[in-house]
Amino acid sequence: MFYVYMPDKRKEIPITADRILRSLGASGRYTGFDYAIYMIEQVVNSGESIQLITKRLYPETAKHFGVKPHSVEYALRTLIGTCWAHGDRDALNEIAGRVLTHAPSSAEFIDMIEAYIKNGGRHENPMERLAHRRLFAFDK
Repeated sequence: MFYVYMPDKRKEIPITADRILRSLGASGRYTGFDYAIYMIEQVVNSGESIQLITKRLYPETAKHFGVKPHSVEYALRTLIGTCWAHGDRDALNEIAGRVLTHAPSSAEFIDMIEAYIKNGGRHENPMERLAHRRLFAFDK
């Protein structure tokens, strides 16, 4: 009998676009899956706003994958629709930071995942921030 010492080095698993999309019920069998990962990573790494999704992000993604921008948009909408209809709504609400009443638009979808990744998988509740400020205001 042999015993092997394995130190307990539990490192946090990084939050990636791939892991988030899979947790929402998406899979790599959808064309939009790779497009979404690419777009989310572009937005996370560039630090730019999602404002120019149709003017900049779709064409860049299309060029990267050798397809037309319309194909990227359609595939992303299909992926979002699948996550909404068949995926984990609770996970989607958690990532959005609020309860969603309808499927997010493409820009909303990319933006909420980007924010979730940048914030390390948590959302700062604005009401908690206000309450925290009020607590310190009364301490003076």
